[in-house]
Amino acid sequence: MATVPSYSLLINGVDLSSHMPQSSFSIQQNFGRQGDTASFSLYDEITTTAPNFVVKPLQSIVLTDTNLGTVMFGGLVTNPKWVQEAPNLIRWDLQCVDYTYYANKIIVHGIFVGQTADAIIKDLVTLANVGLTTNNVQPGPTIDRIKINYLTLSGAISKVTKMATQSTNYGWYIDETDRK
Repeated sequence: MATVPSYSLLINGVDLSSHMPQSSFSIQQNFGRQGDTASFSLYDEITTTAPNFVVKPLQSIVLTDTNLGTVMFGGLVTNPKWVQEAPNLIRWDLQCVDYTYYANKIIVHGIFVGQTADAIIKDLVTLANVGLTTNNVQPGPTIDRIKINYLTLSGAISKVTKMATQSTNYGWYIDETDRK
């Protein structure tokens, strides 16, 4: 007998799971690209004169499969939209992006000679200082020389992984455990 999935949805640490129908989300994973995206629909049945919750841009969002204890998506709400379905029913349509958002907002540069891909990525993330950790960066091959000429951190990481992929499979993504 198959287990019915059960989900937990936290927005800015507040559990809004009861407002999300089981089939009202989709997640687009982009391993080795510039960020996963997700969309969610939440419903708020208004019983007073005010909504029960308000979703704002850049609030954190974490979707967890509670049966497996696995985070399926972690990131930020980028574009919340309020739709008045009925006089007492609001639908929130949420567009979200993973924590790559932070890596897209900072420019890095440097020249790296004879270093491994993971060492270069760790240096770049440290230089960027945008609240990301390098705890999950896996060892990579040595790159003879690479010049990062004023790219976003995500663009720089993509360039490093592209060079590393010439000799081995090497990709990247930023998940919920990569935030400080």
